[in-house]
Amino acid sequence: MMTQGELEKIPLSFQRHMSDLENRIMADLVERLKANREITSTADWQINRLKQLGLSNSYIKQQIKEAAGLNDAEIDKLYGDTVKESYIRNRDLYQKMGKEIIPFEKNRELQELLAAVKAQTAEQMHNITGSLGFAIHGPDGKIIHSPLKKFYQDTLDAAMFDMATGTFDYNTVLNRTIQTMTNSGLRSIDYDSGRSYRVDTAARMCISTGFNQVQAKINEQVAKDLKTDYFEVSWHGGARPSHQVWQGRVYSKSELGSVCGLGSPGGLCGVHCYHSYNAFIPGISTRVYTDAQLDQMNREENTPKTYKGKEYTTYEALQEQRKMERLMRKQRQDIRLTKKGDADALALQAKYRGTMDEYVKFSKKMKLPEQRDRIFQDGLGNMSGKTNLPEQKAGGIIKKKARSSTPQVKYWDAAKYKQLYKSKKEASEALMQMGIEFVDSKKYPMDEALLCDCVSWLSEFTKTFKGFDQKNPCRLPTIQCLAPSKMGNAVGYYSYYNSTLVKELALNGKYHSDTSTFQQYVDRCIKTKWYPQNATVHKTFIHEYGHHVSNSMKWIEQNPQFQHEFIQECIKDYNSKMKTGYKSHKEFANMVSCYGASSEAELFAEAFAEYFGGKNPREFATIFGRKLEEKLRGVK
Repeated sequence: MMTQGELEKIPLSFQRHMSDLENRIMADLVERLKANREITSTADWQINRLKQLGLSNSYIKQQIKEAAGLNDAEIDKLYGDTVKESYIRNRDLYQKMGKEIIPFEKNRELQELLAAVKAQTAEQMHNITGSLGFAIHGPDGKIIHSPLKKFYQDTLDAAMFDMATGTFDYNTVLNRTIQTMTNSGLRSIDYDSGRSYRVDTAARMCISTGFNQVQAKINEQVAKDLKTDYFEVSWHGGARPSHQVWQGRVYSKSELGSVCGLGSPGGLCGVHCYHSYNAFIPGISTRVYTDAQLDQMNREENTPKTYKGKEYTTYEALQEQRKMERLMRKQRQDIRLTKKGDADALALQAKYRGTMDEYVKFSKKMKLPEQRDRIFQDGLGNMSGKTNLPEQKAGGIIKKKARSSTPQVKYWDAAKYKQLYKSKKEASEALMQMGIEFVDSKKYPMDEALLCDCVSWLSEFTKTFKGFDQKNPCRLPTIQCLAPSKMGNAVGYYSYYNSTLVKELALNGKYHSDTSTFQQYVDRCIKTKWYPQNATVHKTFIHEYGHHVSNSMKWIEQNPQFQHEFIQECIKDYNSKMKTGYKSHKEFANMVSCYGASSEAELFAEAFAEYFGGKNPREFATIFGRKLEEKLRGVK
């Protein structure tokens, strides 16, 4: 049966999409406040108003569209891989009864149910994203729900009036707007009933409900096939008191409803419930826990622990943990938005660090694991404001080590890394030491010297940035050299899932099996400016590994916008140094490559390849590379 942890993970990706949508919309409104803070009169604002509102409406529509598309892809995965995995767990029970389980793909009844629930879930998720807004205080003090478009309009109007008339200054208006948004959170609103939920909560409820429907059908089908009327309910720590009395025990189908409340919002598999139940055959099945074990575990759960003079059962302690996590998510939003508005966030960062310290102490005292993924699901990265500068003690006072006027870091020099391996066998063994399998093409085997060159580079890179390699949750399992028929027009590609799972880095054997022919191709690409001017035959490998680094840093920093924000920072630094005014990747064909100008992802990979893979990188690649080095060296 599925554990609490497994059930909790099912809606996690959907919650992250919604949290990301919430943060982007909030940040956009702050950016518009900041952009218009110099307007000196209400008349000037009225001239600019329609343009701003039009731009905001377009932005909102685009962000919602993207979030909906991501959710649709995750729904397909949920009702494919996840349900299949849950279904085939019953295989052993069928074998014990001498019966064959119907293959997942051939279970017509289940597939029809999946199609129906998938369509229903997708519709509900689209409804969630289509009814967004904020909860605000009306003139009478009562909470009212403001649709997203109207909230933008009213907030910008009030802000510009207050600033233009001198009623309030920019910082006051900014703080007011931020607090209104983060106190409410972006919400999915039912305007008929007046009820609303934060979008991440609404997403979790929607996904959990759909999955529970499918699970119930699987459970009923298994019980019918195996001719049993009994089910075992799962047990997990910190269950709410009303669920604690029945968890972990065996019940008949009717008792699942009468005792456990199956089918009711507050019962088994109801709202915020992480219990599951599986078919149980008396005399054949073995219980996970005996009654005596359950009684002992429940006694331990209900024995209170004391923290700062207050007693907590395990359930109460978990609720306090969740409360702290919600507070920290809000504090992180406050910090991010305040920084976006170019205001001082030091006091907010201090409060956040205080809450985090309290969270650590409380969790340790209650003997509960810290669940920091709940805090960092927002993808906002480090919000503490702490630096990575080393500290040293002097006279009993801890002082920050002063920054040197000369760079302390020896920056990467592509000309100096050594050829470490002399054969495919040595290179393959080196990759295995890194946890990477090399799969060669039979008809188009990779050139031996080129493979040795690529693996030598990779060895040097992982050695140089040890923290990145050790902390990276995105492990690269395979490097493949594939036949041209499997690559299409691609010279190489990097494939990953919408998670920390990576599929492979693949290279086209048409090019990588013959370096002389490949060099001619590279030379042509340099002439047409499709590739950077210092590109070499191992450029494609390093380019694709650049995609891996970008994807990895997104998860290391828990920031879905890492790539976009990093590229924008590099463009800003380039403009500052070169006295230019470039705004997007599309303008960097001459400074990087035409391929790099096709998207931010390709600009990242092309600049990565130019800096880390070739001699004498140009100005943008140098700015990019040194800034990225600082990020990579900062991973501890």
